[in-house]
Amino acid sequence: MSRYPSYAHLSSDLHRRAHVIWVMVSIAVFPLSAAWALSVRTVVVDPNPTLSHGLSDGPLEKKIDYFTSTMSPSIVLVHYQGGIYLYTNDGSINGNWSAVRVDGRTATYCYESSRSIKFLNQTYPNIVVSCNNQIAIYHNPANNGENPTTNTWTRTVVAAQGAHDIRAADIDGDGKLDIICSASAALGVGPNFIAYQNSATNWQLVSGPIPPNGSRLQDGIAVLPGVQGRNNNIVGPSDGGGIYWFSYPGSRTGQWTSHFLGAGDSGSSVSAGLLTDGSGFVVAASNESYSDYVQTGLVVFNQPANPNDAWIPTVIDPTFAAVHEINVGMFDGSPYIVAAEQVQACLGAPDYPGYHPGIGCRVTFFQLTDGSWIRTQLDPNKHGSHNQSTLIYGQDLLVAGANYGGDPADWQALQIWVVSP
Repeated sequence: MSRYPSYAHLSSDLHRRAHVIWVMVSIAVFPLSAAWALSVRTVVVDPNPTLSHGLSDGPLEKKIDYFTSTMSPSIVLVHYQGGIYLYTNDGSINGNWSAVRVDGRTATYCYESSRSIKFLNQTYPNIVVSCNNQIAIYHNPANNGENPTTNTWTRTVVAAQGAHDIRAADIDGDGKLDIICSASAALGVGPNFIAYQNSATNWQLVSGPIPPNGSRLQDGIAVLPGVQGRNNNIVGPSDGGGIYWFSYPGSRTGQWTSHFLGAGDSGSSVSAGLLTDGSGFVVAASNESYSDYVQTGLVVFNQPANPNDAWIPTVIDPTFAAVHEINVGMFDGSPYIVAAEQVQACLGAPDYPGYHPGIGCRVTFFQLTDGSWIRTQLDPNKHGSHNQSTLIYGQDLLVAGANYGGDPADWQALQIWVVSP
């Protein structure tokens, strides 16, 4: 991206083949109180990635990370209709962005999540995707000293089943990242499963935790840290209703112990993180509309002193709906949540039970401040996002997102919201 360590600039041939994209930067400051405020500015990376790549349906999977440089971020965008595209810049996120396809045309139907993953002794992330109803890793050639914008990313198929949600974490404690996958109602696949890493190209597939009132964790899954002294517990929505967390059994093939967390349905989104005291918390939101749909809004569950006791829910906003991704982490010394709504919530989907056209589709940053989750709206247009991704960039937090549909077409704009303290 000229800060590339091994490839300071793209060749003239690449410039001819790459789609060069204009960038628009706007600045909006949202003062919340005299004592606490954030600034937010928007960088439009691609006004319409669907048209840019000659497709008719929008981007689903996206991840911002340091794929090509340890200094300047890049974005991997995965389209529903196929294709994995790497977006790089000219050394600054405010500069010119270019996109190239990197999957060697092996990724076709892609649904509906992606994560970055590093293997031992690697500098640059690879990407895990759900494409062709398979879980596959596309290996970043930058780790072999090759240019990731001109060399094809080789593929390792991990599982012959796709997933609605994917996570990467070390579950069995061997120092290697494993891949945790939910089931998927849309793909008609299950159960949820864990791919335990033996090596970057060798994986052991094991069925994941099963809820007591169902057969699988349906469309959401997350790794729950800070509970019982472990960072490898799992949380997700049951296809029989409700959200559960599960204690790691101590081995790859052991039986997970289930604990009821709170209300939810089989289509709920979940995420989990750490508070400053080291305890865990879970965030859940209304998402896919199935027959068991429950409008829970956006809810935080805080860990009690005894995590086996009931977790107390706090409803942050009861109106949030169609939330396909919840990001959590630490920013400026405090926990944060980013929740975004896709088009079903506000645009042309009156049959969706969480439909709220008068509110718009939000991309909202929440930060825990003096015991309260203080919100900042990131998208002034309220066009929302589908599967947004976050990255710490110096003192800033970058939130990369795009909605998968919408008319006018700028609903699908791939953009970065830059959050500064």
